[in-house]
Amino acid sequence: MNAPTTVLWALYWHDAIYDPSSAENERNSALLLREEASGLISTRELDDAAAIIDATAKHAVPSGLTTEQESDLKLFLDIDLSILGQRDEVFDDYEAAIRQEYSFVPLELYKAGRISILQGFLNRDRLFFTDTFHELWEKKARENLKRSISDLEKQ
Repeated sequence: MNAPTTVLWALYWHDAIYDPSSAENERNSALLLREEASGLISTRELDDAAAIIDATAKHAVPSGLTTEQESDLKLFLDIDLSILGQRDEVFDDYEAAIRQEYSFVPLELYKAGRISILQGFLNRDRLFFTDTFHELWEKKARENLKRSISDLEKQ
């Protein structure tokens, strides 16, 4: 990790604002970080931490980053997606919690949206950016995603 302070602030503030009915959670969490951490960390650290949080909206690495920023972002995104590679019981509890969060969404709409998200991850060449996370959890994550999609399709 190149900038542990930056990554730590991003971890603390990621999903600080979370409303399942909003598409602005990442942006709003990054804005809250900027308000609350201003003056506590350097402008560079603040900008980088906010950028990490913003990147979780698409779980993609944008262009224009330094090698160090890209490395830290990849690690953060892998940490954020590590739940996908956990054992069945843990992953299933996670999926149940996601459904509970979106209980206000009718089942058919939820299923279509969730399948689209999960399939989007499956369509990637790699789920995890870092070699360590890829080696640890890629296979299990793909199994979990496929199983979850299958379960949703059966409902």
